[in-house]
Amino acid sequence: MIIGRASAAEADYFEGDILGVKLFNQEVPIATIQKAFSAEALAAHVPEVPSESRRTDDGRLCLSACSPQRPAWAAAAAAAAIPAKHAVYLSCSDSLRRPEFNGHIGQKILAHCPPDCLQGIAPLEGCRYYTSKSSVCKAGLHAGAVPKEGGNLLVTLAAGRASYDASQGHFGFYSPISSVCRAAMHAGALTNGGGEVELFASDARPKFAGSEMNGIKSESSGGYIRSFVFVVASPASSTRSSSSSGTG
Repeated sequence: MIIGRASAAEADYFEGDILGVKLFNQEVPIATIQKAFSAEALAAHVPEVPSESRRTDDGRLCLSACSPQRPAWAAAAAAAAIPAKHAVYLSCSDSLRRPEFNGHIGQKILAHCPPDCLQGIAPLEGCRYYTSKSSVCKAGLHAGAVPKEGGNLLVTLAAGRASYDASQGHFGFYSPISSVCRAAMHAGALTNGGGEVELFASDARPKFAGSEMNGIKSESSGGYIRSFVFVVASPASSTRSSSSSGTG
């Protein structure tokens, strides 16, 4: 049995003398209690004095024994703490043919795009999956992974495909509290008759600009930690895709 402190007491341990203990109908005599608190009995149960470096968050000494092994989550946490490589700085015309993108299928590479790549003359082929000769930054703009002001994006190396679909690109970024259906109509991805749309979750945006399109007026807004964009497939598939942009 362990007798702890009262909830209103300030001391960590019991102070005073225990003259007797009654458990249900059994009384423990004082002689038994005194014997339990003898030096020999205490030495058999109390661990060695811990070092001063092992303390709890509130400053008390730790009395538990040290674990011989690290906890199961420690290895995963250490691996996650490994610093990431610096971003690969790209121009608007750079493609996957740069040596920095030589890697295995599924590898993710952090890249940085400059602003104003939307009107670049570099080729852009595909939708969601892009050809290796496509401009990485224009593909990021097309997919809604990077704003027209430039910034970082994560490129995933994928296996080659037999064909690449075309699309009309993204229609701007919408805040997470926007009505998805009204935003789709504003973007031109949906008519008043309803239907299906394809959208992608995107990163934080410092602001959202309002505009009026397709009979829907969107409001300007401050930043949010999430946003979303729409993608609409073109009537015919092709290896060449065009991109358009906007904000809402």
